[in-house]
Amino acid sequence: MDQKRRKTSDLWNMFDPLNHQLAKYNNAASTSDKQSQISSACSVITTELSSIKATSRGTKRQTAMSHFIPKKMSSTDKSKVDLAIMKLFTWDFQPFTMVEDKGFKNLMSICVLTKFEEICQDVKNTLSEQALSVCITTDAWTSSVNDSYCALTAHYINEHFEMKTVLLDCSVFKDSHTAENLAEYITKMVSEWNLKDKITIVISDNASNITSTVTNILKWKHYGCYAHKLNLVVQDALRHVKDVLMKVKAIVTYFKRSNAATRKLVTYQEQIGIKQPKKLLQDVVTRWNSTYFMLQRITLLEEAVKHSLALSNTDLPLLTEHEWNTCRELCMVLEPCAEVTTEMSSENYITASKIIPITRGLKFLLTKLSNDVKINSIKLVVQALLDGIATRYKHHLFEDEKTTDWIKKSTIQLIAGIISKESVMNDVTINEADTSGSLPNLESNPEKKKISIWDNYDNIINTVKLKGTSTSLAIQEVQRYMDDDLIPRKNNPLQWWKDHKHFYPNLAHLVPMLWHPIYQILKEYAEIAEAREMGRDE
Repeated sequence: MDQKRRKTSDLWNMFDPLNHQLAKYNNAASTSDKQSQISSACSVITTELSSIKATSRGTKRQTAMSHFIPKKMSSTDKSKVDLAIMKLFTWDFQPFTMVEDKGFKNLMSICVLTKFEEICQDVKNTLSEQALSVCITTDAWTSSVNDSYCALTAHYINEHFEMKTVLLDCSVFKDSHTAENLAEYITKMVSEWNLKDKITIVISDNASNITSTVTNILKWKHYGCYAHKLNLVVQDALRHVKDVLMKVKAIVTYFKRSNAATRKLVTYQEQIGIKQPKKLLQDVVTRWNSTYFMLQRITLLEEAVKHSLALSNTDLPLLTEHEWNTCRELCMVLEPCAEVTTEMSSENYITASKIIPITRGLKFLLTKLSNDVKINSIKLVVQALLDGIATRYKHHLFEDEKTTDWIKKSTIQLIAGIISKESVMNDVTINEADTSGSLPNLESNPEKKKISIWDNYDNIINTVKLKGTSTSLAIQEVQRYMDDDLIPRKNNPLQWWKDHKHFYPNLAHLVPMLWHPIYQILKEYAEIAEAREMGRDE
């Protein structure tokens, strides 16, 4: 015990120190003195302890763990966090590989389950209120780790002429992809989302199982994916340049597997002043346009590839000058097909209305290219593309005036039906209304109704019917639409309909129906064309 520290307190006068650790109570003092000393010592002890406590407050100590723990979150803050986590995946399409992590599972078990049902109900309410008709797209596939999946997506146009998309389900599909199993899955999802009476058409690839599911079992209208059909046409046409493509794929595979070869490829580009060197792209059978992108990249890096292969110790079969020219011409032929695929694969704007002009444009451009290409194998590719388009899209060209007139007539019939239906509904409303001659009650409270000079005019206008039959009125509206100015190709047609819905009120009714009208026209035209080909209809 420190001597100086002991002498600062009167308490130590009652003890005799034995060593640096022990002290003996001194009982020599009188009883009264002892009591006085004890009382004084207690006061001193209290003062000493207070001093020690005050001193310890000013001493720097390690921060307690509780200092770093935030205050308890309010219910509002929790909701914001929950929504932010959900948006992380739904907005940015983040990969879901992190869902296997232990920490993420713990987080989601708290946040997602409570929010999932709430969001599902909100989406169901939105679909119920806004979707007059729904187009369904579906696909089934197997992942790289041999897991089978199936997805179902709903598309519709709301009353503001905005296209909306909702992913209804994307989950592991444990059963085999038979027509019966797919039908059971789609029926379950559609019923769960209350869309059974709103389905107008289903879009999918052209596989026989899903086609049978929709047309034979579910009895819904089906349309095979346009881009998928085009990809099949392209793959079939490429058989005429199979040998060249095999060489190109072998070269690309070599660079993909050899770090040294890739380094030489990059170094050469850096030496000639390219700031962002490029690498070769591999062709993937199931990825649309990948053959075009592979050829485009290797022709772009032709000199770098030649230089790198010359410095490499490899027995790869090199491309001849004729084969390099073949690759360049093949790129020129595949470019419009790639452009069409990209255009028709968009998720942000409608594509159904582009089918007719884009098919005619593709046919026109390929016909022109057939005269421009010089290599015989490429001529065969172009002809195969034209034959494939004629076979798979023969009812999408609509090149003669008779067909145009027939489509116009079909549209008029659709509009006349809408006008007739509305006319019947209006007649019922008028018959049920008070026609005693009194002014209409425009406000819920008759006592607050204000008399206006326009009351008589409004009453007359409300009872006036448009003159003419439903067919004549439909002809007038369609003709006004046909005489209107064309909008630029890159403009959004839905925005145009939003701006002009009052000019063409009945035609505007067809827009939210999405695919139904055009599908009916295509289907009926296909039946007529088939009958003509077989000599049943002149």
